[in-house]
Amino acid sequence: MFYTVAIAVCLLTTPIPQCQKATAVSWIVAPEHPPSLGGCMRHGMLYAATSNLVKEDSYAKVFCSTGTTAGRSTAELDE
Repeated sequence: MFYTVAIAVCLLTTPIPQCQKATAVSWIVAPEHPPSLGGCMRHGMLYAATSNLVKEDSYAKVFCSTGTTAGRSTAELDE
């Protein structure tokens, strides 16, 4: 099973439970598909840290979903 990594970059004023695509200042879908949940979370945080999109007044929240490499495209994950 492979995971698709999506990262929401939200302002610090956005409560963590409400940080999602609709409230994010940036939404990134990483190109790699890690084979484990732990790898997904790790890759998501590393990708967010190197993206230069997370600033002093924001934070990253990683979303991991399964089955997107086989059944759904990243465009559908973006919806």
